[in-house]
Amino acid sequence: LCFLVYCTSYIARGSFSFVRSTMLESGAIDIGAAAAVSAAYFIFYAVGQLVNGFLGDRVSPFWMVSAGLAVVITSNAMMMLSQPSWLYVVWWGINGYGHSMLWSPIYFLLSNVINQKTRVFALTAISISSPLGKITSAIVSSLSLSKGRWQSVFFSVTVISASVMLLWVAGYISLKKNII
Repeated sequence: LCFLVYCTSYIARGSFSFVRSTMLESGAIDIGAAAAVSAAYFIFYAVGQLVNGFLGDRVSPFWMVSAGLAVVITSNAMMMLSQPSWLYVVWWGINGYGHSMLWSPIYFLLSNVINQKTRVFALTAISISSPLGKITSAIVSSLSLSKGRWQSVFFSVTVISASVMLLWVAGYISLKKNII
């Protein structure tokens, strides 16, 4: 489940990069807004790492990941809407904040919740989730763009992320008694 969530996070964070030129061509954003959208992601992500680092010491890692996924889903869904350019900047910044809620609690879970025999494998396997997520992001975005407008990429990412969140919650509920 941690692998799936982290892989999906790379799909959700790459979506804007794949649609940026199409959004520019369609007039949804201008070059300044496109740059601001990308900058907002990294600024919000950095601030979120600080804030969520402190929160992570006080909040369940399951709830942190769940909240992060909810924020990522919401921000990608909101990116589908036609709106003023500054709202794309806000939503993508919020997406960055949501992503900042995922990494630390996932590694906490892998390092502290699973048994020692499985832990080494899990921590090694999670490193594959990043490149696999990036490749999957390119595939999902390319297929979505070929079938529709730039909004279809955000729609696909929203559906994938929501499906993973359902698996995350269902998996946690079924495994909770074994991991606490």
